[in-house]
Amino acid sequence: MVQISGSGHPRPSRNKSSERISHYALTFVERGTGVEVPQPDKNIRVRRKQERGRENDPSAERYRQRSLTMGCTINIPWHRYALIAELTKRLEGKSSQFGKTSLQKMIYLLQELSGVTTNYQFSLYTHGPFTGQLLGDLDLVETLGAVRVQYVISAFGGYKISPGRELEPIRDKALEFLNENKAAIERVVNEFGAFSAKELELRSTIVYLDRDVKRSKKDLDRNGFIGLVKKVKPRFTEDAIAKALEELENKDYVASRDT
Repeated sequence: MVQISGSGHPRPSRNKSSERISHYALTFVERGTGVEVPQPDKNIRVRRKQERGRENDPSAERYRQRSLTMGCTINIPWHRYALIAELTKRLEGKSSQFGKTSLQKMIYLLQELSGVTTNYQFSLYTHGPFTGQLLGDLDLVETLGAVRVQYVISAFGGYKISPGRELEPIRDKALEFLNENKAAIERVVNEFGAFSAKELELRSTIVYLDRDVKRSKKDLDRNGFIGLVKKVKPRFTEDAIAKALEELENKDYVASRDT
């Protein structure tokens, strides 16, 4: 059933030295960034339990970087930060306004259509698939100087994400990941990069609902599916929905349904 919603902490290593110094407020500095990451001095066991699931993430495990200070380890998902930087670089000049909404939809499509492993957990929100995890990552990537996020004063408003002076160093942190997924990134950028945020909203929502219908084993014909999209996205006309659906069907991104 479709539900529409409204609008990692690093952990110390398990060696004894980190336990002995756990009562101090530790500060770690990731080499090459100059960014300080403050660590709380309590609840170490709680943080360990929360982070334990991440050890099974094969993508994060391959591309995480480690910085050791006073016997403790910081695990950073550089592959996710590098992907944000990569899309920002590729979509500059291609997208009419590459902003927060477009970033959400592009990474959702990369993950869902091309199998690029990011481990973001998307839900269906007011403007389509969305994850708060990505907003947090974008804030950090901006803090690191890899991108600039600016509010646009215009008839449409919104935000614009553009390359920052530290973009290349952040990309280099997970260059292997980017190279392995180069073809998938190029395909999604070429096929969806020129769409507006509104157009991406519709297409990503169609993909999300297509997957939801499959999971729930609902029996919907094409007209029934268009009606479902229309119910979730009433601001789009049925003609616009049918056109976007046909585009996705022709590329085998969603199931073809009989009328």
